[in-house]
Amino acid sequence: MIYKFICTDGLGFSTRQNELIELALTYNYKGIEVDMADMVGRAKAMGNEFATQFVNSAAVEIATFRLPIDLRVSDEAFVAELEKLDKVCELSKTISAKQCYLPISSSHPSLTYHENFEKHRTRLVQVAEKMEDVGVRIGLLFQATKGSSNDMQFIQKPEDLVALAKMVNHKGVGIVLDSWTWQLAGGTFDTIKKLDLNMVFEARLADPPRGAAIEKVDRTNRLEPGSHPDSIAQLTLDWLKENDFPSPLALNAHVPKTPGNAGDLPFQRMGKALDKMIAGTHGLEAESKVETDDEEMVEVSSV
Repeated sequence: MIYKFICTDGLGFSTRQNELIELALTYNYKGIEVDMADMVGRAKAMGNEFATQFVNSAAVEIATFRLPIDLRVSDEAFVAELEKLDKVCELSKTISAKQCYLPISSSHPSLTYHENFEKHRTRLVQVAEKMEDVGVRIGLLFQATKGSSNDMQFIQKPEDLVALAKMVNHKGVGIVLDSWTWQLAGGTFDTIKKLDLNMVFEARLADPPRGAAIEKVDRTNRLEPGSHPDSIAQLTLDWLKENDFPSPLALNAHVPKTPGNAGDLPFQRMGKALDKMIAGTHGLEAESKVETDDEEMVEVSSV
């Protein structure tokens, strides 16, 4: 059975922790993504018990959380970043979290690729060892969007992210397979099939508009997976199913909350869409609105 969770990263709005738990239970999600930075702030202000009360009282698992740490800071500042992880580790143990994700920037203001690569490698080892003490593994998340044109290029291709995870050489460090960023950066389904599934700690499914250039899209262009007959997101899910993927998986489309799409409707829609994808019945059901948005995006991309 696929581990389906609510991923809040791509949504166009935020949801309170207690509401997220209720939505997961209502629409048959096994787990949720929690806002660890918010939880840390609550714990410091009101104590750990207050910060974790909803999570620990509900029959829902913690699928993942964003690790609130910056790998690009100076050496002196990084010491403080590691100290911040003490509270993260404490809370992770309290809520029985097993994994998190860490976005890797696509550029750096001053370091060359090789300098930045080595700095990330050594720092990730330190972070992984700290998180391993409480049983939390880290999935590196690729960023499709690029930084300033004056910055030095860093991780801008899927294979570079995989190479970084391999060079860290720690069992607690793998990758997050995000089909949206993978496609925007030129990755194909063939390259996905070559991945070692032991390195894939989490999967997120969404499709970019067909023909869209990386310079012309933003997070709002995360389309519902399977809207295209040739959807790489759908192919990826089928491949994960064939290989009995045991880790968290989510639909990560951008679903903004509007007057006509309020309350729990986005979560209901995402849950139903993902269920159809899992059942293999969603690939040819292209909705008229998605098709219209897709055509408009292709026109923008060609300008």
